[in-house]
Amino acid sequence: MKKFLCVLFGLCLLCMAAGCAGKPEVDGPKGNGAEVSGRSDKTPKRKILDYIDLTAMSDTIMYAELSNIIADPSAYEGKTIKLSGLYMANYYEPADRYCHLIIYDGCCQCLEFIWNGEHKYPDDYPEEFANIEITGVFEGYEEMGPTCYRLAVDEIVIKA
Repeated sequence: MKKFLCVLFGLCLLCMAAGCAGKPEVDGPKGNGAEVSGRSDKTPKRKILDYIDLTAMSDTIMYAELSNIIADPSAYEGKTIKLSGLYMANYYEPADRYCHLIIYDGCCQCLEFIWNGEHKYPDDYPEEFANIEITGVFEGYEEMGPTCYRLAVDEIVIKA
């Protein structure tokens, strides 16, 4: 069990690092219809809803939407997202703080969140690996490098 938790912890760290990775720079002409990241300037952008309930989607659609969020997180800033999964906290030494994560696929895909208000860890937070549901506003923040993204939530619901 300890080995599994260590592997899970390591994978979540990789997810966090990937979530903070900036978008790669693309060299080449812009504004003249040239292909940039598989899109041309003439290709209309997909309309992103202001409220995205990932808990009401099939697994396939949920993973597709989460892939879109990971691929273009800045397009989701200010959007409200509802998500369920397992809770995990991870101490991030360089910033001297705990990162709170929701593991949304039961294994290794996770999203950072911050709980708005005055909440102390561990007293006010769920137990590790509790099944939770959160709804929050997706936001970017700066911390020691490129823009990172997280959900800013007002409530954590512990599910049975």
